[in-house]
Amino acid sequence: KNPAASSSTDIALRKAMQVYEAKSETLLEDLPDGAIFSLRNSRIFQRGKKFRTRYQCKELTTGKMYRINGLAEVELIKE
Repeated sequence: KNPAASSSTDIALRKAMQVYEAKSETLLEDLPDGAIFSLRNSRIFQRGKKFRTRYQCKELTTGKMYRINGLAEVELIKE
C-alpha cells in the first residue's frame, strides 16, 4: 500500500506496479510533445523534449524551464 520512496526511481518497477493500482492515471510520458498539462500543485506546463527519463517542460506563467520525471502523474489540459 505505501511503498518506499525509492520504488518510483526504478522505471521498470514503477510501470509494473501500475498494473496493480486501482486508479488509472495519465503520465507525462504518455502525452505528446507540446501538450499543456498541470501537476497536483496546479502549476501549468508545456511538455518539451525528452532527456533520458525526464522531460524539459516550460511553466507557462513564469516561462521557467523545469525537468520533470516522465512517470509524474499529470492532468491533461490541451494537446
